[in-house]
Amino acid sequence: MNQQILGQLIRLAEKGFIILGLTFFSGAFGINSLGMIIPPGVVSLIRYFIWGASTALIVLLWQNTLIAFSRNFLLFLLTGLAYFSFLWSQDLEFTLFNSREILMMTFFGLYFASRFSLKEIVELIGLTLFIGCLTSTIVAMVMPTVGAHIGGAHSGA
Repeated sequence: MNQQILGQLIRLAEKGFIILGLTFFSGAFGINSLGMIIPPGVVSLIRYFIWGASTALIVLLWQNTLIAFSRNFLLFLLTGLAYFSFLWSQDLEFTLFNSREILMMTFFGLYFASRFSLKEIVELIGLTLFIGCLTSTIVAMVMPTVGAHIGGAHSGA
């Protein structure tokens, strides 16, 4: 009985991690979003937590990772091409610095694809979008200045 409860708790934690990662990579913690409220250090902590946890989980679940990798080889080849694009970039240092984002997203996506079925993936993406919609509505009502564009073509939108 305790094993079953522990398994359910681990699965719930995994789903929470996926929702956090999807929320982060959708830009919810960006400069014009929750990044206005949350300190930059916390956003960085979330970024590196997602990267570190994804990497650790990929290593721990290496058999599932190899299966997901073998099924999507072309996709990972294109990801590698995008990562090494700094070699022919006009701004080598900037592109190399930002290519870490490709690694973060790839590791997270590889874990996501290797751990969940297609049905679960769609459900988790839908739940993440629902949470984002609900949070956006609440923030717009509580702090309307956070959601308004200031300056530019869409001022006040």
